[in-house]
Amino acid sequence: MKVGYSLLLGEYVPADQVRYGDVAGFQIVCPCCKDPVIKVERPTQTEVTEFLSHYAAKPGTGECELRVASITAEARAQTNRESRGQTLKMFMSVLRDALQLRVRNAPEIEHASRYAGVGLVAELMAHCMVRDEWLMAQEVDRLLDIVVRSIDTDRAIAETGMAMSFRRRLAKDIVGHLRAPHAGKSRLSAARYALSNIAAGGYAVNPDRVVTTDKLVAGLRKVLTDDPDVTMGWLKDVTEDREPALRQYEILMATTGMELLSTLMRLPALAMLANHRAGRHPLHGIDDLDYFHPSSEVLGSTLEGPVRVVLPGEDDESGPTPWR
Repeated sequence: MKVGYSLLLGEYVPADQVRYGDVAGFQIVCPCCKDPVIKVERPTQTEVTEFLSHYAAKPGTGECELRVASITAEARAQTNRESRGQTLKMFMSVLRDALQLRVRNAPEIEHASRYAGVGLVAELMAHCMVRDEWLMAQEVDRLLDIVVRSIDTDRAIAETGMAMSFRRRLAKDIVGHLRAPHAGKSRLSAARYALSNIAAGGYAVNPDRVVTTDKLVAGLRKVLTDDPDVTMGWLKDVTEDREPALRQYEILMATTGMELLSTLMRLPALAMLANHRAGRHPLHGIDDLDYFHPSSEVLGSTLEGPVRVVLPGEDDESGPTPWR
């Protein structure tokens, strides 16, 4: 069979996108009889043919394969769209609680989340998101590429292909939904979460080697405080294009976007989905995000790649244009 069905996702999945570890993890079965299947790769002289086969041979398997082959691409796409929408709806219903998993396990972030300055800037960023000025639609794929490249190596290897793809797709779907006018509370919570991590010093730098960009990031902690007058004064400087406030603002938009995306990639998504399919609360038995995060070098002062590409360089007078 060229197509299987994931009981976990509620979607049809092409055989060539399935890896051996995906079959059990995503509960992939025959779309017709719902019996377990296995992944098979058969090399030929020119290519490798990939398909799914019934785990145990039984009468009628040939009929199953004929019926599966007759399912049209349109029918599969319709089923997948509907299921994807329902999956997103479930995740959005508990997103704020899921973000709190991280906050509850990091007292410094929980404390910073109450700062008046964090609240003020979070409202601004939530407004920017609606206007596609923060985590812009055209930039999300590029930022997710950066997040995936900078993920802890051991964890990335341990993840199966479908698991990584599902995490990425889910993160992108959630960000897309957060832009909707009716997602105001979730959008504000997401912005506040991302800002709280910076206000709590989540992007501490190596004091032995600090470049200008790092100093500006560190300076944001003096802005995101419990003193609203300080924050309002900084925002006034931003609107008047004054430095270093303007560049700090550009950096803030970049780092908070990366922070939110990396957190969405760390959601214990498969466990949450399995709980939901079993009729339990999605966060049942879950007390933290997955250990799945950007490596320690993502914002390290020696880093030349990943996040540096979205932050202003030492001699860059224009700043990171995608955030303006």
